[in-house]
Amino acid sequence: YVRGGGTLVVTVWSYDLVNRAFPGSIDFLGDEAVLDDAQRGDIGRVQGYVVDEELRQKLELDEAGNLAVDFNFSNWAVMEGIDTSDDRVKVWIEGTITYRDASGEGTQTIERAPLLVTIDTGGEFQGRLVFSSFHLDAQNPAVVDPMLELLVGELGVSQVITDPGVQE
Repeated sequence: YVRGGGTLVVTVWSYDLVNRAFPGSIDFLGDEAVLDDAQRGDIGRVQGYVVDEELRQKLELDEAGNLAVDFNFSNWAVMEGIDTSDDRVKVWIEGTITYRDASGEGTQTIERAPLLVTIDTGGEFQGRLVFSSFHLDAQNPAVVDPMLELLVGELGVSQVITDPGVQE
């Protein structure tokens, strides 16, 4: 769907599917071959930082870009980083997070962990995947609405692009 020009917004527990569809684009915590292994994020509020200037302006944040991000469930998928050699992958929001270590006994910290990432497909059909480690419905609508407007555009169908090789 995304490679065909569509935009897909997914969050938290769909990370296994993102990892399979775009292998290597996002570095998820743990063994990426093991289902749900990255689901170790702690419940609570994280001090996020909007690293993209256009998104900071859209959200009317100051230059520091501080943004409280609420994680209303534990066991959210932790991103450790992205493939920085792939210019199709972009981090929009990052923050210092804590997660349960593999033993389940203690916690670890990652500074500047990606919290909101996009992957653009490029090519003839300009598709986009938007992935967030946080549930969108747990955030303030005054943040989510303009954020999605920037990342996704106006919601609705303005043009349908089909693959010329597909029979309808």
